[in-house]
Parts: sequence; C-alpha cells; structure tokens
Amino acid sequence: MNYDRTPKCRPRKFCNKRLERRNKHAWAMRITCLTFALAIACSVLAQLATGNGDTAVTVLLLVFMILVSILFDGIGVSAASCDLDELRAQKDRLKPQVYERAMRMARNAEKVNNLCSDVVGDMCGILSGACGLTISLQLAADGVNGYWASVLVSSLIAALTVGGKAFMKGYAVGNACEFVLCAARMTEIFRIGGSGSRAKRKGKAKHVGKH
Repeated sequence: MNYDRTPKCRPRKFCNKRLERRNKHAWAMRITCLTFALAIACSVLAQLATGNGDTAVTVLLLVFMILVSILFDGIGVSAASCDLDELRAQKDRLKPQVYERAMRMARNAEKVNNLCSDVVGDMCGILSGACGLTISLQLAADGVNGYWASVLVSSLIAALTVGGKAFMKGYAVGNACEFVLCAARMTEIFRIGGSGSRAKRKGKAKHVGKH
C-alpha cells in the first residue's frame, strides 16, 4: 500500500500562535539575562555611590532613583493604556519617526510595561534600598536609635515610591497618548544622535571611495 508521506500544511492560525509563543519565550529569556546583568551593575553602583559616607550624595541619589522609578512606571502604564486610534488621529502633525516609534511602543505594550515597570523599577529599588540602609547607618552613627532609624527610612522610601506611582498611574492613564509620544520623542532624540554619527561615517567613506 502506498502511503502519502508528504507533510500536511498546518493551519496558519496554528503557526502564528506557535510563533507568538516562541517570541514570548525569547523575550522572557532576554529580559531575564538583561535584568541579571543590570542587577549586578546596580549593586556595584550602589556600593560605590554609598560607600563614601556622604549623606547629602546618598540622599540625592535616593531621591533621583525614586523619581526615575515613578517616571518609568508611568511610561509602562501609559503604553498599556494608549489607544491606537487616538495615536493614528495625530499622525499628520507628528514626525514620521516619532509616530512609528509611538505606534511600536503601543503595539508592544506588554514588553514596554515589563521593561519600564519591572526591570527599571527593580533596579531603582535595589539602589533605593542601598541608599536607605546607608542613611540609616549614618543616622545611627550620629546617635539616633538604629532600629527606629531603619524603620522610619524604609517606611518613608516605600511611602514616597508607592504614593508617587499611584499619582503617576492616574495621570498616565488619563494622558496615555501624550505620555507615549513624549517617550517616543525622547528615544528618537537618542536614536538620531547615534544615527547621525553613523551617517557621517558613511558619508566620509563614500567621499574617500570617490577619490
């Protein structure tokens, strides 16, 4: 008996789901490796920044990390809340690069939210915790009760971070498209700086080639 050994074509829907699962798994692996590397870098940076014993520098670093955590959490929430139709309505008044980047952020809201809220938030949490510990030890060295100094500093950091994120989430959800467009403009500025230098190098190479 002859059996038909030619492979049967699977439905396109099945292939798309399989490809989507692979992309999600690949993203999870990449973000895990990135978080591991950034956690090491942030831990080393925290040791270097808080090891000099300067209370003013430690407090400034702590405030900066809290603000960065709040801002990036707002970007992640706005990407998840952004309406694509509202972005499309503003296409005519936007630069094509900014529009494309904003649409890419909104379409990949899950990844943007994961990167901004989880990765950046955790890195800022590491630095904030190291700064809080350093401030507590410095207060204890100045005669303040070490136990209560630690409790008060950690509670203050948690209250400022959670309260700031709660305020920013409400603002980001109500102004999601503006938030996404602002983030797209900022990333486009950095991209233009890098692509401009590459374009100059290519131009010089072409000029040399002509001669």
